[in-house]
Amino acid sequence: LPHDQAVQAGCTMLGEAVVFGVSATVLIYEYQRSKDAERHRQEDAREEVRREALNHHAELRARLALLEHELKGQREEMAALRA
Repeated sequence: LPHDQAVQAGCTMLGEAVVFGVSATVLIYEYQRSKDAERHRQEDAREEVRREALNHHAELRARLALLEHELKGQREEMAALRA
């Protein structure tokens, strides 16, 4: 190849390499950002499920305490009726 053609081919190749490198960098960055966002969404969903479970657990314990109190009252009533 003549010198001018070789320089032109080298410049073209270098330009394409720069475009490819920038494109690959942006693609990797966006992929990583997408994975991070998905991970955050999953963590938020897990935390919401955990909060709901804790709230439900507290409600069940309160209901159990109420039922135990009612049962105690009924036992006392039955004992009074038997006496």
